[in-house]
Amino acid sequence: MLNTTVNFKRLTDARYEHGLSISELSMITGLTENQINELENGKEGNSFVEYEHRIDCVKRVAEALGVNYAQFLSSSEFFLPGPE
Repeated sequence: MLNTTVNFKRLTDARYEHGLSISELSMITGLTENQINELENGKEGNSFVEYEHRIDCVKRVAEALGVNYAQFLSSSEFFLPGPE
């Protein structure tokens, strides 16, 4: 099974590279400053309705920065324990 998470460090680095504050990125993307903070800090707060909503917000940030959103995602495989 594949587990995809947001790589918050890459998000923060990309925002810095584009010279944007959280407030400026918020205006460009239409996301709240709280949502951007939670994405960048890897927090699981109340800013996102569900997992897909979080990924959609990552896509919006990537689009605003003109980069491929996949660079902000980290995938790792994990296995569910089976009956042994």
